[in-house]
Amino acid sequence: MIEGDKKKFKKTLKTATIYDNIIPVNAYVSQYFEDENCLDRILMRAQFPENFDLLSIDIDSFDYQIWESISIFKPKVVIIEISLAKTIKDKYAIHDGNSTIDGSSFMSVYN
Repeated sequence: MIEGDKKKFKKTLKTATIYDNIIPVNAYVSQYFEDENCLDRILMRAQFPENFDLLSIDIDSFDYQIWESISIFKPKVVIIEISLAKTIKDKYAIHDGNSTIDGSSFMSVYN
């Protein structure tokens, strides 16, 4: 479980004491694969296997870019948050930090 907020991370640590298969990480995930906190590097530091079962991405903004930046790890199933702010068929609705689009549309993630 990756949590960037230090206060929320304390709850993650508490949860990890109950479930021993949780690896808690306090970091904000970068959307850029060359950054130290890109998802690939965070998972490497946490010693994840390259092929794991489930990856859930839900950061309320650059979800699509985080998924797109992964190059080393190959999860079998990926759950990624989509935005319903645009229509399902809008294939160009991708959060870019400068627009009013929060998240990405279903079609943009699908494509």
